[in-house]
Amino acid sequence: MNYDESRGMTYKAEEINALTKEGAKRGFYGYDYRELQIDPNFKVDERKAVSLEMKAGQCVIFWSTLMHASHPNSNPPGSADVRIGYASRYVPSTVDVYPGYNVVTEFGGKITLDNFGCVIVAGENKNPKNRIVTKTRRGYSFTHYSI
Repeated sequence: MNYDESRGMTYKAEEINALTKEGAKRGFYGYDYRELQIDPNFKVDERKAVSLEMKAGQCVIFWSTLMHASHPNSNPPGSADVRIGYASRYVPSTVDVYPGYNVVTEFGGKITLDNFGCVIVAGENKNPKNRIVTKTRRGYSFTHYSI
């Protein structure tokens, strides 16, 4: 593992989004992930990077700690073709999710957890501390299959 996420990062949008590393902009929405590097001299061998070109309707799923990036969107401005990124986290139901938090501070702002809840996708909830939701905000039920 090359990164330690418990270190935390400093949000400095203007400064960090302007950072370059070997001629490429490397800031990410005001964060510099190099702050999490365990070995400050660690360098990814980008020659070993593998590009995944997907067709419409395809997706890729990977472990969150996999180093990843994307090429710039090649669709022309105003195109009806869109590229969407979606992040999900799956944890055992014994894990405390946002314990003691009412808001999450990210990207220079605060996000209230008033509408946040965990969805049981398999098995049963083993943690009464987590708020479980069974329907979407529009009232549609989540389908639940027990293992």
